[in-house]
Amino acid sequence: LRGAGVDVDLETAGRVWDMVQDIPYDLTVFDDVFPVVDMLKLRGLTLGMLTNVGWNIDKMCQELGLAPYLDFIVTSQDVGRGKPHPPIFLAALERAGVESTDTLMVGDSYISDVQGARGVGIQPLLLDREGVLPEINDCPKIGDLMEILEHI
Repeated sequence: LRGAGVDVDLETAGRVWDMVQDIPYDLTVFDDVFPVVDMLKLRGLTLGMLTNVGWNIDKMCQELGLAPYLDFIVTSQDVGRGKPHPPIFLAALERAGVESTDTLMVGDSYISDVQGARGVGIQPLLLDREGVLPEINDCPKIGDLMEILEHI
């Protein structure tokens, strides 16, 4: 809400968030997803998903066709804390079997993804598809997933 210029207290923001979660919606995969994950898997990279989504993420990944590309999924429900808190990132590192310095976190939230990844020593890459985050200049940014290849 603050990002939209609306100044509200935490309790009101929580009530708004609860209402938003009750709105039915469908998810879809952007056109650049499958070509990029194909290339990343051909390079032998381990791919995982970290999410604060509170519903059946495994089913969603199956329905969207993402499941075959993912080596693991870590949810906030799995570890009891969501992004940007360290436990979810540390659980992902453990499941991937890698050190933080050998990891790239691609996410579209500066606070949850960039700051969370940095907090455990993971290199962040901010996905800003719509170019709405021009004020963020302290981390690499990409406009589409194809640009990930330039950062590996």
